[in-house]
Amino acid sequence: MIKPDMDTLSDIGVVMNTHLTHTHRSELVASIIEFTALVFFLAVLSQFTVIADIRHATIILGLIGFAACIVGGVAPIHRAKGWTSNEAAFGIVLGVIAMLLVGHACFGYCLPLIDSDQTAFMALAGVIAAKVLIIDLPWDRNG
Repeated sequence: MIKPDMDTLSDIGVVMNTHLTHTHRSELVASIIEFTALVFFLAVLSQFTVIADIRHATIILGLIGFAACIVGGVAPIHRAKGWTSNEAAFGIVLGVIAMLLVGHACFGYCLPLIDSDQTAFMALAGVIAAKVLIIDLPWDRNG
């Protein structure tokens, strides 16, 4: 039996690029996590959740946001444009703000403009939404 070589298979389109498959899978997982964050945010706002304490809700929303950022966050921007691009820098700054807001919920330290736990929860939701918009903007992924 004659086996075709990889060049022949590549020429006819049989060989799959696993990097693209991994990228699409990461985007799908990140989208599912982002949807989960949205559902959780709306559930907390409508008080349709078993979490009675807004501090715990802020921590959980932060963990969901961190998971989405790990899976599909600034890494695609870094691969396309590098760490010093405007999008990456803005995403990193928003990530630090998100960590400070979760730290406020965990440790109770004071932050400027954050006067209550409810304000911290809403600010964290806004930061997560801004990061999602940065990642989903139609920037040139090929550099």
